[in-house]
Amino acid sequence: MISADRVGAALGFASVLLVPLARAAPTGVGPHGDLGSDEHGSTVVALDWRRGPGAESCIDGPTLASEVEGRIERRVFGNAMEADVFLRGQIERRESDFQVRLSMVAANGRFLGERELHSESSDCSRLDESLAIVIALALDSLRAIPVASFRVPKTVPREGWGARVGPTVIGSLGLLPSAAVSVGFEVILQPPSFWPIDFAWGISPFPTRTEVAGRGADFSAVQFGGFLCPVTYASRLEVRGCLGAEFDYLLASGFALDIPRSPSSVVVGPAVHTVLFFPLGTTFGLSSSFTLAAPLLRDRFTYTAEGGRIEILHRPSAVVLFLGIGLLLRIP
Repeated sequence: MISADRVGAALGFASVLLVPLARAAPTGVGPHGDLGSDEHGSTVVALDWRRGPGAESCIDGPTLASEVEGRIERRVFGNAMEADVFLRGQIERRESDFQVRLSMVAANGRFLGERELHSESSDCSRLDESLAIVIALALDSLRAIPVASFRVPKTVPREGWGARVGPTVIGSLGLLPSAAVSVGFEVILQPPSFWPIDFAWGISPFPTRTEVAGRGADFSAVQFGGFLCPVTYASRLEVRGCLGAEFDYLLASGFALDIPRSPSSVVVGPAVHTVLFFPLGTTFGLSSSFTLAAPLLRDRFTYTAEGGRIEILHRPSAVVLFLGIGLLLRIP
């Protein structure tokens, strides 16, 4: 049984230790309130208990933790990795008695209180009960304080710009007189806190020929597409759905004509664009794209035959299909 004097000393010590905690408690919440445990989770305390020279026979850390938890009737101590509050204590032997130093510090570095306690004799076991009461009162008061006020605020790192860039091979159907292949580059920009932006550029290295009655033209094209991608799904495979437009430039070089000419035309229209990205590690990946364009501007390429008859050599289709594959490098 602890004496009245020792209880009074312990309570006095606890009141001094807990003054900073009382100031931090929310208005209207008492020292035994459940705000911390119910709304913010239970406070986890890491106990760092040390015994100095000559105090090896005094109470050890596990026993002290068990005594404290027995008084507050709940588990409160945990490891330092998950702790919200650090309780540090050290007991040292002096000439005629023992001295205990206690301090509490929140995980975010906020100082919560400290105090010294002295034994009444050279028997350090006389401190066990009062020490457990003091710590129990201090820890029980933590329930009045939101756990979040002890923790280091979680900061979300601000993402910078990212990009993927690399060569592509694009097959097209409907843009030139027959199916064609172009080579170029694809650039995917990822702005911070915004949708990805996809750019695709290509040029057809091999002209496509069309003719009527031995006369005709060789066609080549320069392709450019710009797309905004509001739909993105990423796991092992990244899938993007995009909306944008196709801007294509067609050039025809006539042959077997009375007056050879090289007319050109612009093909422009809205497009939908889908991209599949297969990572090949942390740096490279394969890109596969599907684009469906509906040109609103698509001129005809014609020539005047005998008798003033107009012959149509080519006109881009009302729907143009692009299929691409590329090897992209991630930056950064």
